[in-house]
Amino acid sequence: MDPKIVASRPHRNPGQLPTAFGRLTVLSCDHDNIRTMLQRLRAWSETQLQAGSVEPSPDPCEAVAELQLALVGHFGTEESDAYFGAIASGSPMLIPRIAELRAEHTALLERLRALAAQLMLEQRSAFALGMLAFAERLRLHEAVENELIGEFLRGDAD
Repeated sequence: MDPKIVASRPHRNPGQLPTAFGRLTVLSCDHDNIRTMLQRLRAWSETQLQAGSVEPSPDPCEAVAELQLALVGHFGTEESDAYFGAIASGSPMLIPRIAELRAEHTALLERLRALAAQLMLEQRSAFALGMLAFAERLRLHEAVENELIGEFLRGDAD
């Protein structure tokens, strides 16, 4: 996005743009890290499903715990006043969609906790299938967030 286009929006203070873009950069890096974690878990899951009862290595428990921590931090950042709050203030029309994203954050974390429990109970195949579905659900969630951010930056929601 061209900063000149964003700076020309009437409800933005151009002096605040580096902070906003800085937050977007941090969240973009979070997305990249989370995607990498999901790729590892997706690969483990696919191997588990292909191998049947043979347990692939390495054990995914640590990767799931890392993903949980990353998502809790990431979702907390997104739900802050500095991120979703700023979007809601700048584009009140987006508030219902922000509420949906917040609710989905809770649902995603609950689902990941359930998957971790399956793993602890050694329900490896169920975990593998669930993780593949979870990864897709998180990918779709991220796409909706990116669309919302794009609308906000372009001023489509004004």
